[in-house]
Amino acid sequence: MAKDPSAIREAINETRSDLAVTIDALGQKADVKARGADKLNEAKEQAKAQAKEVGDRIQQALPAEARPGVARAIDQAQSTTSRVGTIARDRPVLVVAVVVVLVVILRRTRRNQRREP
Repeated sequence: MAKDPSAIREAINETRSDLAVTIDALGQKADVKARGADKLNEAKEQAKAQAKEVGDRIQQALPAEARPGVARAIDQAQSTTSRVGTIARDRPVLVVAVVVVLVVILRRTRRNQRREP
């Protein structure tokens, strides 16, 4: 190792810089919540891409006269999905109540179907 003070300072600064990079990398690996969010966003993007691909295939397979009606139905479904998402964020208790009601209705329907000969 060099005995020159400026060379020693340079080596110390380089070591500090290397340590800072290493600590940042370790911090990112240890941040499970952020890594989970990244994975979730990645999965969402993949799902969107796959849904678009499937939608494009379906559109191509449809007869030309059916395409406008299907496009309108898709737009309505997307609009409804967006509104449901907004309601779910704004009123989570309402969403839970609706889910509970649906579960009760489904159970009763199944029970009645089993009882019928």
